[in-house]
Amino acid sequence: MQNTETASKLKEMGMQFDFDKEATKQKAEQDKKEIVQAKEAENQIFRRNIAYVGLAVIVVFLVLLIILRTKIANERRQKSLELERSRISRDLHDDLGSGLTKISLMSQVEGDVSAEGRGNTMQRINRESSEMVDQMNSIIWALNTRNDSLRNLITFIRKNTFAMFEDSIIKLKWNAPEKIPERFMNGEIRKNIYLVLKEALHNTLKYSEATEAEVIIELKNGKFNLSINDNGKGFDASIMTGKGNGLLNMKKRMDDIKGTLDIASEFGKGTKVSISCNME
Repeated sequence: MQNTETASKLKEMGMQFDFDKEATKQKAEQDKKEIVQAKEAENQIFRRNIAYVGLAVIVVFLVLLIILRTKIANERRQKSLELERSRISRDLHDDLGSGLTKISLMSQVEGDVSAEGRGNTMQRINRESSEMVDQMNSIIWALNTRNDSLRNLITFIRKNTFAMFEDSIIKLKWNAPEKIPERFMNGEIRKNIYLVLKEALHNTLKYSEATEAEVIIELKNGKFNLSINDNGKGFDASIMTGKGNGLLNMKKRMDDIKGTLDIASEFGKGTKVSISCNME
């Protein structure tokens, strides 16, 4: 009987031990699971904080980049305005100042010459005045940003080219693309192209003794190519090129817009003046 009770107690103790052991095991697993969950939560919070910090850094970087780019754009705009003012001042001084000086000098000597001489002087003053008006018109045209297009340039130079040859015996031919693409061209490029063309046409009218002249415009690979050909008497280009204010000014104007100027001529074979520059 006693042995039976002892066995029963031992059995109960064993069962209790197994129960406690299982409970301890479950509790350990639960604690481990809670620790893993806690670490996972900490990792999620850490990753979220890293994301917030990274986002904040990106936002700060973008704000600084916008501020920097705005500052650079403003500095470039200011520099561009200063260069534009300087260019306008130079153009007014060079183009109009010289004309006013000539008119002033001619006016001073008018009283000391004969009636015929005074008539010639007045004609010269009239020519200089007309030239100054044309120069002012070209400056205003170049400054107007609404004219900043390839189409406007070609239209403008065509109109003025035919106007220059209106009273000339030289037969003028115009060869330009029928379809002109929509391309931006700033005022400096437009103005220098026009003035180089104008100087070349002036030389053709005044010196070439030609019967025919042709203006050719070609648009290739982003470049604006223009040539003025005549069948006049020609000249020795190796001697003339680089001499005279007209040719020097033409070369300088093309250098200013990173373009090229080429003059080819021979006695009895006419003259060809070619210019080329990027359209933008």
